[in-house]
Amino acid sequence: MGDVAGDGSFTCDTEVALTATPNDGYRFLSWNDGNEDNPRTIVVGGDSTFVASFRAIHTITASASVGGTISPSGEITVDEDADQSFTIAPANCYRLASVLVDGVEAIDEMVGGVYTFTGVTTDHTIEAIFEMLTYTISVTASEHGMVTHEGNEGDAVVNCGSSQSFTITPETYYRIVSVMVDGQDVTSQLVDGVYTFANVTDDHTIAVTFEIITYTIEASANNDELGSVSGGGTYDAGSEISLTATPNDGYRFVSWNDANTDNPRTLIVTSDSTFVATFVRSQFAITAISSDPDGGSVMGGGTYSEGDTATLTATPSIGYCFISWSDGNTDNPRMVEVVQDSTFVAEFSATVHRAVDTMVTSYLTADEHTFYVSGVYSYIIPSDIGCDTIVNLTLQVLDEPKVFEISPNPAKSLINISSEDYISMVEIYSTAGRLVIQKQIDANMAEVNIEWLVPGVYFVRLFCEEGGQPVVQKFIKE
Repeated sequence: MGDVAGDGSFTCDTEVALTATPNDGYRFLSWNDGNEDNPRTIVVGGDSTFVASFRAIHTITASASVGGTISPSGEITVDEDADQSFTIAPANCYRLASVLVDGVEAIDEMVGGVYTFTGVTTDHTIEAIFEMLTYTISVTASEHGMVTHEGNEGDAVVNCGSSQSFTITPETYYRIVSVMVDGQDVTSQLVDGVYTFANVTDDHTIAVTFEIITYTIEASANNDELGSVSGGGTYDAGSEISLTATPNDGYRFVSWNDANTDNPRTLIVTSDSTFVATFVRSQFAITAISSDPDGGSVMGGGTYSEGDTATLTATPSIGYCFISWSDGNTDNPRMVEVVQDSTFVAEFSATVHRAVDTMVTSYLTADEHTFYVSGVYSYIIPSDIGCDTIVNLTLQVLDEPKVFEISPNPAKSLINISSEDYISMVEIYSTAGRLVIQKQIDANMAEVNIEWLVPGVYFVRLFCEEGGQPVVQKFIKE
């Protein structure tokens, strides 16, 4: 069992150290006099006998996984035939899953969280294994929506002390009616459609109910006297409905308040909405009269449908002419698009005639017209406030104009003008005295493009030296 060192013969009063050394599997227990010191120092006072007692021992190795404790733990020395108890306790949110004694399940042998080895005669091991507690959150949802956690549907298994969020998503056109957790309504606690269980320490239930959204469609007329509208009411979201605007006699539908012109109008209900149909008159009176019945008459007045075109014609009496309509327009006939009741008054005035008989030595300029040869002419002086003045001119030119050369004559596109004198400017006039071409020359010869002139007789007016009298010659445009 063991050995003792330190014995022998000693003189009185000598201090002697006695050491008891146990063999493997044993331990020193005590000396025969009950002393348990080892080593032991004595003072020799006479012959003495010391007997060391040894006892067999065994080792129990105790360990625990994460989530709890075993006490005592580590390598525990136990005397032969002695008992040894171990207290096993799980941490918060854990439970004791298994107790392995020498590798064999012994959890059922525990009493009050304690496992006891009795009458130990050999080495042992004891291992406590813990596991995390989990709880189930049961999920139920009505049709037309889903409840998910981490993208998954169905129940969720949650570790003790953890949090678990559920995303609640209704289908299009549906809404969340209620969210019940363990039988209590927590709908108001949703954050952006998410409900979160915090610090889960028990099983829970979550039940979600969805229902279709309803909206109110208000449909009316801008004036009940002009027409009516049907199709308004309360509808499920996503429903396809039809709105119809029916005008009363003499009126027509124009559009809805959002500028849409469909009638009937089909739409998908997605929100509370108001639709107002605009009705307007569909027929209008066009009144056309003369400001002076003696001056002329007017035709074209009457009742027209909106958008029609009324043709108004002002016919002057003999000796009168049409001046304009009361709004300043001078078209005759006049085309009017009918959009409202309207009155048009035609203004007439007497025509002015003037006869002129004169004789000049070279040329005549009158009323912005210039004449170089004898003849009978007629031209009009336009008026902005009355009838045009018709002038009948009888002219006799006494002096023969100075001649210059025009070639070719007749001409189609170009004429060449040459003179012995210096030419400063060339003007070409029609037989009515209208200026049609004016060109600066500053030379003795000039080329003039007449291609665009209409065929007929024209007069070339040539300006020579500054301050001198111009000369005129006729040519023919083919």
